[in-house]
Amino acid sequence: MAKSITLTVAQRINVKALLEGREARSAGDFRLLTHIIDKIALTPDEELKCGLRSEQVGPPGMGQTILRWNVDGNFDAEITLEDAEFDKMKEILSGPISGVNAGMRGWYEPLLTSFGL
Repeated sequence: MAKSITLTVAQRINVKALLEGREARSAGDFRLLTHIIDKIALTPDEELKCGLRSEQVGPPGMGQTILRWNVDGNFDAEITLEDAEFDKMKEILSGPISGVNAGMRGWYEPLLTSFGL
């Protein structure tokens, strides 16, 4: 049975980045992660509306790429996940996630609640 969750633009951008950094354990796992990423990714029109852009920070060759966006308006989206997709997201979110910090609380805590964690 499919489950619907509502994600903010910040949650969609951050969860997509989180999932893209995951290693798939099998071809099936890879396909499942890809399906989830495709569902939560912003459309090109949404990217333009929120000004999504990547920026290089730090010294050349040693810095990192970060995403920036403006949230002027309602970019919440209802995402429907099949049981396997929902369970995979719950598994990922309930495990250790590197880089989680207090600055992420605004989007991360409500996300955990959406998955019953």
